[in-house]
This record gives sequence, structure tokens and C-alpha cells, in this order.
Amino acid sequence: MLRKILIGILGVMVITNAKAQEYDMATKIEQLKPSGDNFVNADGEIVKLWGVNLVALYPNHEDAVKIADRMADFEMNVARPHHMLRPSRDWVWGSQISALNKYQDNTIDPDEEAWDRFDFLNSELKNRGIYLMFALRWSRSYRPGDVKILKTDAADEKAWVDAMTEQNKRHWKETMDSNKLLPFIDERAALIDERFAKDLLTHKNPYTGLIYAEDPQILTIEMVNEYTSEYTLICGNTLPKYFQDKLTAKWSEFAEANGLENATNIYKVKTAKEIEVRGKFFRDLDEQRFMKMQALCTKYGYKGAITFSNLWRGDANADSSEKFNTYIEDHLYQTPMVMESKDDFTLSKTQSKIKDKPFILGEINISEWGDSAKRDAQYRSLMMLATVAYGSFQDWSGIVWFAWQHGDRNLGADGLGKNLGRIHSLGDMYQDEMNQDYLRTCGIIFRKGFIKPSVEPIAINLDIPTYAKDYNSLMNVANPVAAGWQSIHGFSTSYKNPQLAAKQNNAFWKVAEPQGDILVSDTGEITKNIAQRQLSVSAPMTECFGGFLSDKTPLGLKHLQFENTNGFATVIMVSNDDKTITESENLILSRTYLDDDGNEIDGLKIKIKGLKKPADGKRWYIKLMRPVDVSTALTAFTKSEYFDLVTNESSIILPDNVWYECELLYK
Repeated sequence: MLRKILIGILGVMVITNAKAQEYDMATKIEQLKPSGDNFVNADGEIVKLWGVNLVALYPNHEDAVKIADRMADFEMNVARPHHMLRPSRDWVWGSQISALNKYQDNTIDPDEEAWDRFDFLNSELKNRGIYLMFALRWSRSYRPGDVKILKTDAADEKAWVDAMTEQNKRHWKETMDSNKLLPFIDERAALIDERFAKDLLTHKNPYTGLIYAEDPQILTIEMVNEYTSEYTLICGNTLPKYFQDKLTAKWSEFAEANGLENATNIYKVKTAKEIEVRGKFFRDLDEQRFMKMQALCTKYGYKGAITFSNLWRGDANADSSEKFNTYIEDHLYQTPMVMESKDDFTLSKTQSKIKDKPFILGEINISEWGDSAKRDAQYRSLMMLATVAYGSFQDWSGIVWFAWQHGDRNLGADGLGKNLGRIHSLGDMYQDEMNQDYLRTCGIIFRKGFIKPSVEPIAINLDIPTYAKDYNSLMNVANPVAAGWQSIHGFSTSYKNPQLAAKQNNAFWKVAEPQGDILVSDTGEITKNIAQRQLSVSAPMTECFGGFLSDKTPLGLKHLQFENTNGFATVIMVSNDDKTITESENLILSRTYLDDDGNEIDGLKIKIKGLKKPADGKRWYIKLMRPVDVSTALTAFTKSEYFDLVTNESSIILPDNVWYECELLYK
């Protein structure tokens, strides 16, 4: 294989060894503040967020250092700790720690070792300039021993214990959402959640010397993951009778105060009046809880960005988000094949991005469900490209992939997975080498703003309030964007000018899809060619291609050229010295090439034109970065890191053998 790799590489030149990347222990972690559609630092500079979810992760100190190093290598500057109160150990095989709290008799007592590991990992992330997105409520449950948090009479305490015992016997699919509802209707559950909020925000990290509420590393706080009361109850979630009676009592009281008599069944409403009052009840339930938790965060010293929850759950919920949240978070699992139709995953986000608020995709990856899921896995490199291309164009503030890992079940000694390979692993990206091939190049594009946001963005104005009778009416969009326009213009939703909503009934972006199969962004940098199933990006400091090769030259490209006429390719080229491609002396490329059956193969013939021409004794050299074993073998064999490239007056020619990431150096 080594001989194959060396084909096309002429000569060898010894260049001084590249200095190993050093992490500055004084890395700039400063307080970021929401400003318009993004977070900004003290100088008003936009800071884009690129990172991953860390799921139920409690590494020892040695492993924490390696994990933080790896994340920094991949250009990450944000992490989202997730499922930190999940009681199960099925993902955690090494540390045997299931959660920050013990989950023995109760869910209140802390696990001191878990907190120490959590604190140390966070401090190592901070040393590398990586922010944290905190939550106060993930997939937690409660235990009968939690009854002690509130003293009542013996009968009530027994009834609570019995109801919680019954709740915990139910299948996890039945309790996933209903457990989240409990603090909204039950005082004990509310106090338990409030106790954890206090424990988290007032906890002093001994490795940073700061309590979390006052640490600028804590960029955001969400109250509860993936929740609204309206969605939970419209979907039919129920509770044991003790808790269900509390919900019915709250609903009946609210209904009577708003002109409805004998309203006991919250799941069945018929008249317009009933639908309206119930919709108001749902919003009131959420908003009251949000304001209570927001006040607690402020009391404990937190001054950063805050949101109620994530996931778009209807226009009414989005209206609440516009009023109360300082940033917006949504989640997305979709097909990466954006170039196959006008309808793609960015279309669905036009409804949840709110004008003048930072928008973060706190979870994103390809879907594991549906008929296309198996096919999509082999094309996942395109998900990386499409997300940074259209995420930049739509001016998203952050992209946080799900998930770097689930627990430590596959954690290797080097901070990556034990069994690295080319096999898709959505829940353990630290094993998936194909995804890793693009984290660095895409991170540079997104964080540095190499792709411009829309120059002609459109704000969708909506009349509010809206009220839903069932799931379909809840999820319907009042002012939908016709498929395709999201590839041409940036979109966001605005509730500040509801009187303008009627004027948008005949807006071009609502009446009909754009004509033709070629959709070009209003910046001119992104081209989606549906007929050819190709996505191209050409900007001053990056050029990219994703899709199916043919005998027709991909549209929009200025530098990348392909001799192949079949197969699937993803190629990303970025400037690594903040110069334009034509002036750059250091470029990074990542690439994937598949045959018609979806198998990874050699033979992708890439030429790059328009770069600096050899002059004054300087030439272009290549350093293979991935796969690591090949790069190491070449260096050991030739005693050099960089290898002379085939060059002519018009272009440089890259080797067409086994490599996934490389650096090009003009020296």
C-alpha cells in the first residue's frame, strides 16, 4: 500500500519538522454576549461555535486531557454536556459512574467522584478555549426517597412515594417526556430540579477556582431538553393518578378563570374556545416555570444566555421563545443529500430561527430512521459540507454535532474510540474516521466565516397567537417557505411586526418554488445543481464539492478540477493562513471518494488551478495528515514530513491514492 501511496509524488525534500501544536493555557475564554444573530466578544467580534455533544462522560484525569486535546485538534470551541443525570450505566463501562448524582435512595445526593471528573474535564476544555452549553434538565428521573425534599402529612407523602414507584415501573418510552412534565405540576419534582440548578450553578470547580454561574466558559443554559407542555400532552403522555390529578386541577382552575366550565379532560377539546383556552394554559404553564428558573439562575449569579428548551414545537411556542429566550436552540436529524431536491434540511429551520437571536443547532447528524438511513450513512461526508455551507449562509450561530460519544464504552487510550474505522457511528463519532476527516476543515470554514451569510435575508412575519387542537395543527407552519428559496436567501422568523404577516400571503417565497434545477445563493458562493446531484461552494478562502461526478464540469468551481466522470466525492479545501486561495501558502484538504455501490475506493483525480506558481526556488509540497498510520509510515520511510508535488504552470496534481486529509505547503 505504501508504494501505491507514493505514486504521483515526485522527489523528497526535508523540511524542518512542524512544531507540535501547543495549547495556550491562557486561551481566550471571555464572556460572550448575544448580539443580533450571533454571540460576540468584548470587541464586538462574532464568535461562531463548532463542537460536539459529550454524553454521560466522566473520564479519569489522564483521559480528560487527551479528549480535550482531540477536540481542540478538530477546531472545536464548544461542548454540550448531555444526559448528565441519566441513571443507567449501559453506556458507561469504564468509570461505572452513571450520573452526577448517586441515584440510590434519592436523586439529590451528589456523586463526588463524578463531580471531580466533570470539573477536571471542563477545566481542560477551558484551557483549550472550549465553551460549555449547560442544561438544568436532561433525561433524569426521580426516586421515592426524593419525597423528603418537602414535608407534608403522612398520607400525602405515601401517595407521592406510591405514584413515583408506579412511574418508575413504566417503560422508559412512556416516561421520557412525562418525567419532564412533573416539575410543571408537582411541587416536589419542581424543588428537586431547583435543588440541582442550585447545586450546579453554585458549585465551585476546584480546577478553575470559579463557581459555574460566574465562569464565562458557561456560554448558555437551557432549562429542559426537548420539551414543551403542549407537545407532551397533545401527544397523549399520561401520569400516575396522584400526578394526573394535579394536572387536572391546574387545568380546571385555569379553564374556569378563562370562561370554561367543567373542563376536566385536557386531552380532548372541540370548540374554538376550548382550543384557545387550552393553548393559553400550555403557554402559561411553560412561561411560569421558565420565569421561576430564570430568576433562580439570576439569584445564583448567572448572567449569560438562557433558553427554555430546544426543538421547534409550533408557532405558539416559537412566539414564547422570541419573548423570553436570549438565544434559540433546535435539533436536527436528516438526510445529507441536500442536492437531490429543493426540499432539504435547511428548509425546516426557516421556521425556528428567530430574527436577531443567536441560533444554535445543539444536536445535528444524519437520521438513523427511515428508508434512506442506510444509504445516507455512506454519504455522511456531505452532511458536514452541506451543514457548514448552508449553516454559514443562514447565519446560524453554532453547530454542535451529536454525539462525540455515549459514555466511555468505546473510549481508547488516545482520546479517540477503541475501534477506529470507516463505519458510521452516529452516537460515537470519536470512532468514525470519515466524520473526523471533515471536522477540522469544516470547523475552520464555519468558525472563520469563510462562507458569507445571505446578503438579502428575509424575515417571516407571523400573526400570533395560534392554538392547536392536535399534533398536525401544532406542527403546521402558519407562513411556510416554498422549497428551494432557503438555498437562495437567508430566512428567519419575526413576531415584532405581526401586522405585516397578511402582506406576505403573496410573497414570492411563499407562492411557488423557484424555477429550474440550479439554485444559487444570493451571495453567489453556493450552487446546488439538482439535475446533476451536486453541491459546490466557491469563496475567496474555501472551495468545496459534494455529490455525484459526471462528464459535465461542476458548476461554480474556480480551483478544483476532477478528471473522474463517475462515483461520489466530497472534497473540501480551505486556506490555513487566512489568505485567499490564490495567495495562500498553506491549504488543507479533506476528501472522500465512493464508487457507484457506495464503497470507498482510490483513484480520485484532483487538480487544483489558480494557486501560487513555483517561483524563487519555492514549490508546492504535500503532507498527508489522515489516515495517521499512512502519514507516519511515509515519514519513517522518507525521513520527511512533506513531499514534492507534481506541478505545472496551470495547476498542481494531487496523489490519487489512499489519503483523506492533507496539508499543502508553498515553500
